[in-house]
Amino acid sequence: MGASFVSLAERSMRTNFNEHMGLMTAIYSSFAAIMAGGVAFSAARVTLAEQERDLATLRVLGFSRLEVSYVLIGEIMVLALLSLPFAVLFGTGMAIWMTHLFSTENFAFPYVFDPAGYAFAISFTLACVLVAALVVRSAVDRLDMVGVLKARD
Repeated sequence: MGASFVSLAERSMRTNFNEHMGLMTAIYSSFAAIMAGGVAFSAARVTLAEQERDLATLRVLGFSRLEVSYVLIGEIMVLALLSLPFAVLFGTGMAIWMTHLFSTENFAFPYVFDPAGYAFAISFTLACVLVAALVVRSAVDRLDMVGVLKARD
């Protein structure tokens, strides 16, 4: 009698957990997507602001818009690729730490390494960076080349 009641309670808890876990995963994934896009766009804008004069100088020297855009997007993508290993290590450490933090006497959440999840996160982040770089790239068309020619060092 007691064992079947525990079994029923466990089944009910698992069902409840599985139903709500999907919703929470969707909410957290949405926040992650918004944050990844925002950080990528902000980093791309900062890179453009730092390199604006150099990129305009390249345009004055005869480089095409495509070549100057390649320099800008290449720099942003290299920065993103260099940061990924550190981000993966930091994220893994934080996930392990949080699973220990949420463990209680009654509940324990094991850390589960999912290579497909990591691959998706890395691909999604790189896609966000690429989209942000392409959006910022349109500013290359509006570079002030006359201002670069008039400026004194």
